[in-house]
Amino acid sequence: MNIKFFTLATTVVALLTACGDNSSSPPISVANSVCTGTEATTTRLFLQQLSDTSVILKWRGDATAACIGTNAANLTTRVVATSTAGDHKEAKFTGLTADTAYYYSVGGSAVAPATQTFRTAPTTGYPSNDGNTRIWVVGDSGTAGYLHSDTSASAATPSAYAGVAEAVRQGMNTFIKTTGQTIDMMLMLGDNAYNNGDDANYQAAVFDTYKNELKNVALWPTIGNHEMGVVDGSALYGYPAGTVFAGGLSTSSNPNSYILDKAAVSSPTLMPYLNIFSTPIAGEAGGIASGTKQYYSFNYGKVHVVSLDSQLSARDKIQRNTMKSWLDRDLADASTKADWTIVIFHHPPYSKGANHDSDSTSSTLFIDQPQIDMRNEFVPVFQKYGVDLVLNGHSHSYERSYYMKDLYAGTTGVVNGDSNEFVAATHAYGKGYSGRSAAGEEYKKTAGYVVYSAAGNGGKADHDYGSMRVITEWLNHAAHVFQPFWNWVGAQVAGSSKSGVDHKRGLAIPGSVLIDANKDRLEVQMLNQTGQVLDQFLIKK
Repeated sequence: MNIKFFTLATTVVALLTACGDNSSSPPISVANSVCTGTEATTTRLFLQQLSDTSVILKWRGDATAACIGTNAANLTTRVVATSTAGDHKEAKFTGLTADTAYYYSVGGSAVAPATQTFRTAPTTGYPSNDGNTRIWVVGDSGTAGYLHSDTSASAATPSAYAGVAEAVRQGMNTFIKTTGQTIDMMLMLGDNAYNNGDDANYQAAVFDTYKNELKNVALWPTIGNHEMGVVDGSALYGYPAGTVFAGGLSTSSNPNSYILDKAAVSSPTLMPYLNIFSTPIAGEAGGIASGTKQYYSFNYGKVHVVSLDSQLSARDKIQRNTMKSWLDRDLADASTKADWTIVIFHHPPYSKGANHDSDSTSSTLFIDQPQIDMRNEFVPVFQKYGVDLVLNGHSHSYERSYYMKDLYAGTTGVVNGDSNEFVAATHAYGKGYSGRSAAGEEYKKTAGYVVYSAAGNGGKADHDYGSMRVITEWLNHAAHVFQPFWNWVGAQVAGSSKSGVDHKRGLAIPGSVLIDANKDRLEVQMLNQTGQVLDQFLIKK
């Protein structure tokens, strides 16, 4: 295997800030070879910007340094951390060797705790040593954040979703025990921390819920509507102005318009998401520099991942065009290096969720306009550069499209790209593939075709058809495959109908998505809370 190796640096390294000012100069920390001290207690500890040559260790706590090495009993390189926004500390290690196991301590100890280890990414453009990259994906997983005492009127009863995200995580771990391969990275599809996306929501929904995973693999997130605090939703719910403040309803394109609760309406601030995550704004992990924390890309060997911002940037035409122009450049560059390209953002371009509809109808609320704009303006770019898989959240269920193309406004016979405009013989791979087996479908990688999946079932699943649609529309988007395991009000039904509704094209079941990518195949599986595979498909070269 022709992989380029690097030695561990003991020179000056730069740290990225975690603040929202993307133009600020990064602070500097000094690396040396003296690791002495004891392991420190942290309240959150996670990996950021993991690449083939570097990683950021990020934590909250009193520790002022971290140590790293390839021998857990003898860590050799120490970095003095920099304090960054949100009361975080960051230590960036550079000059690491690709596809190599490292161990680390927080506080300066020369010995790493058994749980604190990670593996660097394979060299960009080369496969991993074991030949496979495993990616775990959760959408709308932030329901443990409801346990925080939200002040917004729409905060859910904590017991409604208690333990769901944890069970979904356990389902993934149960499946992994049967296969023997752990995950290499974790993707979050937005609505990462209900209800307001504040720091306390994030502590409960992310750093407490996924504490073990975040010590070992990098977390790569995207922004959802519940990352933007609360707004006055009184008119929407038919109440006098100023009486109902609800999370998830913001339509602002300004990251500084975050509002925690109704008491802070007059003093908006920067969304906590941007203080918490250190996403690569300058191409630090291999993608093209975006200049903003709101969207970014990175490489992991032969896999290229793009995180777009469908909540803020997508709501302003100028910002949307800037993001699309960046995406065009990024995908053009990645197409020469990657075997597989995966795109994530929150609002699905194709969905018939209980309360979120991608169709251009009168029932489409203003909060769902990004679903339409992302479809009609970004799907053509995905097709142009051979994106393989697009993953979204927002709809609290699981839906998965055919291997498809050209269902967006302006193509032949398509006005809006709505569900009723889908024609299998025109838009689906194989000129009208209309069935599926229990083992899923197998597709041959074909230019212009993409699979779209709404996987917003990581922390809850809507068990009815909601207030926005009739029962015959719920989870029945024409571009989506039939799901033999769809359920009705929590009762699993295999390949049958219930209440006069036949074979739903989605799953109202909590779960997550597991992706295996190697040189010749991209395998995608949806796992339920027990680790059972309920949906799967394969794209082969």
